[in-house]
Amino acid sequence: MITDDTIKYIENPLDKDKERSELYGRMYECLDIQSAIESGQFKSIQDVLSAVIKRSRSIDLKLNYETN
Repeated sequence: MITDDTIKYIENPLDKDKERSELYGRMYECLDIQSAIESGQFKSIQDVLSAVIKRSRSIDLKLNYETN
């Protein structure tokens, strides 16, 4: 689905490596989730939700550890 944010990125190409890197990271996370769904690793939306929550908590801990 094309959103207003998508249009904004198309109209204003990313110049900053940090922003581009963040988008690549998000894309790879999406691909990991897609692959897990397609391979049957996730059997329900609850499985997907649990995995995403676990992953986001792990990333948050890592970010907090690195900044402290």
